[in-house]
Amino acid sequence: MPKTRKRKAWVIQWVWFGEHRKVEPNILHILSARWPSRKVLDYMRGLYMNSDLFLVSERFRFTLPRRNWDNMVIHEGPRLSFGHNPTLTAWYVSDLATELDKQNFCEIVRWTQTPGKRLNPESGEIENLGEPIQKEFRISYAS
Repeated sequence: MPKTRKRKAWVIQWVWFGEHRKVEPNILHILSARWPSRKVLDYMRGLYMNSDLFLVSERFRFTLPRRNWDNMVIHEGPRLSFGHNPTLTAWYVSDLATELDKQNFCEIVRWTQTPGKRLNPESGEIENLGEPIQKEFRISYAS
């Protein structure tokens, strides 16, 4: 199975809490590592507002310039979240790699989700919000 070299990129996926809020299909989005976080958030806004979470008639409210998006955005260093449960979450990763599994007709994508970061109000130092997590996403090409 040929593997690609590891690359830097933004990886975006849906994240939800509770099966009643599960998003189908859970598609993996890959963006250029050169994109600044503001551009990544604009992309996520478009995905969120055009998702199956909303009727087409409900999507018009997202196009209004006075819409306050700040309450829907969490910016934690290399991790960005947009929306409420479910959320679109983006991770800036440095080890994105793919592998073709011709035997099972699928592509395997692997990366390490970096934890978010925050300023500790007591110590004044930057701290991680959790530990890095190894992730794997399989995309089937079988019909």
